[in-house]
Amino acid sequence: MEKPDYSAMDFKELRAYFLKHHEDQEAFYALADRIRSRPSKSYTIADIDRLPEILRESGKLPKQPEG
Repeated sequence: MEKPDYSAMDFKELRAYFLKHHEDQEAFYALADRIRSRPSKSYTIADIDRLPEILRESGKLPKQPEG
């Protein structure tokens, strides 16, 4: 069986692959490296007005159509 190219997978694909293939240690380490390399952001109460923008940037809210 050919090994998948973890670097070609986005985070969601790699996570889904690992959840289906728990025994794949290379996938585990690739996923752990991705998690560790993600920048962590801190927000304050002053950022509450920017909440929709922050959620869109994080991918947790769909982007608004331009126009």
